Parts: sequence; C-alpha cells; structure tokens
Amino acid sequence: MASIVAVCSSKKKGTKKVNITAGILNKDYGLVSDAHADCSTHRQVSLLAIESIKKMQDLGFAMNPGDFAENLTTEGNELVSLPVGTQNCVGEENILEIIQIG
Repeated sequence: MASIVAVCSSKKKGTKKVNITAGILNKDYGLVSDAHADCSTHRQVSLLAIESIKKMQDLGFAMNPGDFAENLTTEGNELVSLPVGTQNCVGEENILEIIQIG
C-alpha cells in the first residue's frame, strides 16, 4: 500500500497544482475542486511518486509536489512499474485503477 504525502489541486487546467493537504476523491469523478475532475473523462486523478520528485531534486532542480500537475504524490509504491489495469490501494480507503502511464 502506498501512502499519500501530498494532495494537490488547481483551479485551471495547464497550471501547476498546489498542495492543499487534504481532499475528497469522488468515485468516477476525481478530486473535488480540481480542474481535471470530471465524470466524462477517463483520467480523473493523476499520481506521482515522491521518489521521482526526489530524483529531480537530487539533480539540482527545485521541484515540489504539484509541480508535475499530479493530484496525489505517493510514497512507497513504484508507480512506474505498475502496468495498466493494476488496481492500486492508495491511502486507507481508496483503490485506484491505473488506466494510463505518462
């Protein structure tokens, strides 16, 4: 099980997201108050591992959760190794299905 280290949202598409600390995920919708939440789209929540952010920081880039426009920054789960179709437990109550990589 991955833990959530940041919950990020933006009001407008195409902008960096900001850490809002906590949020509400609605089934078949996404993160409430995020510009990408929508019941008519297939990609409602985006994930990025903190390990990926740390790699960029180690290279000298000043990166933080939300800078890659992800909604949930996770820790302890190698997201890049999960194939499409994987059901991934994130946090204590959420099961998310990987439907797209990248």
